Amino acid sequence: MRSLPIGRVSPLALTLLLACGGGDGGVGDGGGDSGPNLGDGDGGGDLDPACAAAQAWLEGCSDPAAPQLAESCTVQLETVDSACGSSRAAAWASATETLYQCYADAGWCPADPADGPAWDATLACNSRFEEQAGELRDACLGEEDDDPDPDPANCAPTEPLTHRAPELLANLLVLDDDAVVALDTDFSAPWFGATTGPPSVSANGLLLFGSAVDGCCEGGGLPRPDGVDGIVALAWTDLDPSRGGTVSWQVDGDPGSRQLRVSFLGVPAYTDGGEVSVEAVVYEADGAVDLHIGSLRSFDRTTLGAESLDGQAATCEAGWVGAILDLGAVSLRLPPQEAGR
Repeated sequence: MRSLPIGRVSPLALTLLLACGGGDGGVGDGGGDSGPNLGDGDGGGDLDPACAAAQAWLEGCSDPAAPQLAESCTVQLETVDSACGSSRAAAWASATETLYQCYADAGWCPADPADGPAWDATLACNSRFEEQAGELRDACLGEEDDDPDPDPANCAPTEPLTHRAPELLANLLVLDDDAVVALDTDFSAPWFGATTGPPSVSANGLLLFGSAVDGCCEGGGLPRPDGVDGIVALAWTDLDPSRGGTVSWQVDGDPGSRQLRVSFLGVPAYTDGGEVSVEAVVYEADGAVDLHIGSLRSFDRTTLGAESLDGQAATCEAGWVGAILDLGAVSLRLPPQEAGR
């Protein structure tokens, strides 16, 4: 879950805020400029026009989250103003106001399907925001590269696999946003030269064999020892099963040759109209993983693959790590790997 509930905008906003939030760092000019009118963030003062536009857009959609969006917008503008300087905050506010007015003009709402003319118009809105706010991001970040692409020396390749559709499985999981639930099974498998730990599932599209962490709020790099390690990333991104779809699992087969299956079907992204239908099958005998994708549309960074318990090795498909994805029906195999691969 993010503070700003528009997922296609929030990765860029989050990048800026994280970069600026670490201290002074010389990124802000801090003085002399007339920044945005931030209000008090709780309805007690006038909203900045950017946040008023955000609230008006969702109110026009009859969306009850409109006040929350306005408050989140205010918090973000305050953060940019404090950390990056008032001139950059004013630029951010201008780009944000343009974005939400563009959404309103397009006539698209978060509950609408992610297709059709209105949806296409929102893509143009987002492109315009990227152009405007990207310059602001560059001003704060310089040439810093925050791209979580895999290390090609350590990320082993996948193999093609005959496609089948992901399925609804025997055991349903009730997952709130960012929840993690342990699976009631003694299943284990070889895993990059080690052995998997107790399995658990995160609402954010992860099957975990290491630490039971939620992985919020977007897909990270593979391999990367970042605390979200020992994973199968079915569709690691900012998902919210509490809003719809099903998450289920089951174990098939006899001891020694069992298969642990985990499925996310029609699970929506937290904010943005994205949705995933994908199933992972982990083989007890050798630790191979099959990924069966029915459909996957994301507008936050999304990662698919498998990673060792220490985060030092992984198997992944080029272009499917920390990427904005729109995938149709496809299956692939993540072959078993020894330690160090």
